[in-house]
Amino acid sequence: MATAKSARPSLVIEDIWNSVALEERVELIARSQASGIMAATVSLFLVGTISYGLDEIYLLIVAFASSFFVFPLFSSQTWRTGKPSLILAYLAVRTVSRRYAHAFDIPNIDIILIYKGMMEEMFQSKEEEEIFKQKQTVDFETNLEGARSVWVVLMRGGVVVLSEKRGGAKLEYVTPITKDVSIVPYEDDDYGRASCLIDGVGIHKGRKIRLSSKYPGAQYVFLKQSEHLIKDAIRVQENIDKLKPTI
Repeated sequence: MATAKSARPSLVIEDIWNSVALEERVELIARSQASGIMAATVSLFLVGTISYGLDEIYLLIVAFASSFFVFPLFSSQTWRTGKPSLILAYLAVRTVSRRYAHAFDIPNIDIILIYKGMMEEMFQSKEEEEIFKQKQTVDFETNLEGARSVWVVLMRGGVVVLSEKRGGAKLEYVTPITKDVSIVPYEDDDYGRASCLIDGVGIHKGRKIRLSSKYPGAQYVFLKQSEHLIKDAIRVQENIDKLKPTI
């Protein structure tokens, strides 16, 4: 019984770590290796300079040997500090997004994907943009122009977009996934990133946003998974419509 209890937290942590975008994990690995290489290079340079100044060749040999110990030391230190912070960030986003999804009646809050992206409002006309800006000013929104950094959460029942604000997270966009939702690739991207257009339903019906990300793999998975979820929603609705005459 004790073994089962002790295994449970590690399982949860492993699940959260697996939900981190693959590119972000690779980025952390690259950052860890870069810090190790930098530390080893600095160590070699310093001890090499001392050995040259004292005219002691054996110190240069010590410098080469010590660099093989310095690299894993600093690399593992960067990894040990970077991984927990990533896990905590994703855990916080996971918790807050589920809370918002539950509040807005998202039918299924099982999370498929979480990743960092950029969100930009898309307007049909200048009047629509002005109305939106006035509404946001009342809500004390400060970043009205261009794209802003967000967390994108894809659930089996909907999409939740959050931004980090002073004092906590802010809900930027939420839509359940139904047959009426539109999530399509967006080709004209000024930021040079993979992006998509979302036209949702519910409280944000009629409001279009563009999501982009510096992690193209995560953006691709988001598009493909959301496409499958919308097809499933259409299929379910068609089955419901077929059953209605028989009831």
